[in-house]
Amino acid sequence: SIPANALTGGRIVDYRGANQLVDRAHDAVPNSVQHKVDGERPFARRAPRVTSTPASPRVGYGPGETIRVWLDFNEPVAISGAPRLRLTIGSQDRDAAFAGLRAGDRAAEFQYVVQVDDRDADGISIGATAFTGGVVLDLSGNIFETPRRLPALVSDPAHKVDGTSDSSGPVITAITFKNRPAAGDSYVNFEAIEVYVRFNERVHVAGSPAVPLAIGPETRRAAYQTGDGTDTILFRYVVQPGDYDRDGISIGPNALRGANIRDDTGNPAPLTSVGLPADPARKVNPGFDADTPRIDSLALRGPGPYGGGANIDVEVRFSERVRVTGTPTLALSIGPRTRSAAYQTGSGTDTLVFRYVVQPGDVDADGITTANDRLQGGAITDFSNNAAAVWLPADLATPQSGHRVDAVPPAIVGPLTIATTPSSADTYAIGEEIALVVRFDDAVRVAGELALRVRVGNQTREVPLARGAGTQALRFVLSVQAGDLDENGISTPPGALTGGAVTDALGNPANLALPPLADQPKHKVDGIAPSAAIAVISSPASGDAYGPGEHIEVRLTFAEAVSAENEDALRLALAIGESTRQAALHRFDRQASRIVFRYTVQYGDFDPDGVSVEGEALLGGVQDLAGNDAGGTFNLADQADHKVDTSTTLEFSQIHLEVGGPPVQILLSDAIDYAGLYRAPSSTDPNVATARVSGLRLAISPVLE
Repeated sequence: SIPANALTGGRIVDYRGANQLVDRAHDAVPNSVQHKVDGERPFARRAPRVTSTPASPRVGYGPGETIRVWLDFNEPVAISGAPRLRLTIGSQDRDAAFAGLRAGDRAAEFQYVVQVDDRDADGISIGATAFTGGVVLDLSGNIFETPRRLPALVSDPAHKVDGTSDSSGPVITAITFKNRPAAGDSYVNFEAIEVYVRFNERVHVAGSPAVPLAIGPETRRAAYQTGDGTDTILFRYVVQPGDYDRDGISIGPNALRGANIRDDTGNPAPLTSVGLPADPARKVNPGFDADTPRIDSLALRGPGPYGGGANIDVEVRFSERVRVTGTPTLALSIGPRTRSAAYQTGSGTDTLVFRYVVQPGDVDADGITTANDRLQGGAITDFSNNAAAVWLPADLATPQSGHRVDAVPPAIVGPLTIATTPSSADTYAIGEEIALVVRFDDAVRVAGELALRVRVGNQTREVPLARGAGTQALRFVLSVQAGDLDENGISTPPGALTGGAVTDALGNPANLALPPLADQPKHKVDGIAPSAAIAVISSPASGDAYGPGEHIEVRLTFAEAVSAENEDALRLALAIGESTRQAALHRFDRQASRIVFRYTVQYGDFDPDGVSVEGEALLGGVQDLAGNDAGGTFNLADQADHKVDTSTTLEFSQIHLEVGGPPVQILLSDAIDYAGLYRAPSSTDPNVATARVSGLRLAISPVLE
């Protein structure tokens, strides 16, 4: 791009040489994608890295193995010619040939095939000037700098080279038996059969190799015992009851299995070998008995009772080890039905297990019994191929009381019931509890958060389970809250039980389809506390202030019928000036839901702003018919037309006091509650005199000395 006004320096004139270019201003030229600039040469952004791995990391690369090295560039490149990368292997320099570009043309791969006698015990290295030959250009045609310099790769012990190493794996030279039978030509029960496997060189064993032995109709596994680090490894099998081979043990070709065997160089063994034919000098239990296996006993596995989905497992014990083909079955009587227990496991042992999975509706109150006198289906033989006698003993012919079956789910019995009654008539008040009970025909267990949906007026409440798990009755308790109202009586919708899971003791899930409960008129709800209007209904005898002995009457008018347990205890606290006075019950009009309180004004009461009612003023307790407490909080602001003034004024035209003289004694006709001394303007000093009332005598004393 060219910025605006970029033309500077020199002198420009027209072709006559007379007129010079004065205004050199010109517009900017924006970026042009057709005129990019790339003057940066490509370079190697890090040391060459070896990307191959030797077949034997412990020994290193052997003859014929390929060493692959990547040279990473800072940008995509193109390479022509025949570049080389010189590897330092021991004391020799070897050229790795260019094999192509990799990683989006950002890496060049070079390969070198290890030759006999190449050797580097420390690991190959690559010098700073190892990259030679060919031409390397980036996409803009910039050439790799000359001379080419690379970050060097120091000797890497993970990439050693040993061209003199052995690249062929160890070979099995012989498989032989180590031991002969202890007595004669036959191994007997619990006698060890040991086999040697020899190699042409020392080997190292990993994994769990084994040699299969053909013993009669069976293949037995001789397990690896010892021999790691030698040219001979040992395998052993211990003869088990039921093993037999009249002709002698044999070992098939290429018998060694499950092994990871390598020589010191790490070359794997191919494990090919010649088999051994049957050896008559190595028979196994040739004189085994030809007795027919028989059923010795039957037993139910694990304790009952059984619920739906439970497994009933029956163990059938034979007189010897048996083999099973097909699927034999065992018929069981479960209540009035015959159920089939199918073979599960046990072939190769003397005990077979038959299983029946309990289905919904299965019931057997007495206990399980067998329903037939023999096993059915399949084939059961011993290891001599003698067919088993499958007649059943009488072990389970009578009901097994410890193995009863109950796959019938618990059911709800009858409608939902309400187990409480309101404390007042047919209506519950705030704080009262309503207990609702769901009954089942069997004791039930509860998992999760089981709740009962209950309609209270136009609201549906989810009531959690309170108690009853482990019994036949689940109890849900609804607590009436402030604001709840149902004038028709509580009810429940269809499918009211929600959340959680209910089962019997055996895990059978209960049917929770609970019939809806219609409005219950004997179980109404009134969670609305009674409210009232407050007013002063009396008037002062003169003016706007009550005097001593006058009555102040305050009326509470409630919005609904109310009552009081102890009317004599009812009080209403009046705020008169700085004092609180209690107005007693004067009149209780139940039909009009009105309560009138009266207070008789006393000497000393004074309220120039008017009586008021504040805060928790109603004492003694008033309730509506449902039992909801009205509360005691009422507020009535200062009543300007209902002031209180019980002060007494004595006027004297003139009282003469002598400084330091005796007090002036005035006899009163009535007792007064003296409030203060008011002085004439001729004496504004409050320290002129004091006044004291004692009984009917007023004493005014000088203060000044």
